[in-house]
Amino acid sequence: MEEQRKRVEDHMTKMVEEIDKTYLRKMQRDMHKCAAQCCENETYSIQKVHNCVENCSSSLNKAQQYVQGEFERVQVIKLVEFI
Repeated sequence: MEEQRKRVEDHMTKMVEEIDKTYLRKMQRDMHKCAAQCCENETYSIQKVHNCVENCSSSLNKAQQYVQGEFERVQVIKLVEFI
């Protein structure tokens, strides 16, 4: 059982790394570029810069939450199968 659990964990780790490298890092890069543009706009108020930066990060946050939720769901399924 322990060996099977380790294989599943290793496979999940590889999947997370692949999703990160393929999708999330590009989204993170784009988010930082967007946020930098918000900060470079000298006409924006503090609140407008804050809102702009939050808007830049919303897509990445949603994607990360989705990925995390899916992996948690898979872990629950695996736990139920184990029991």
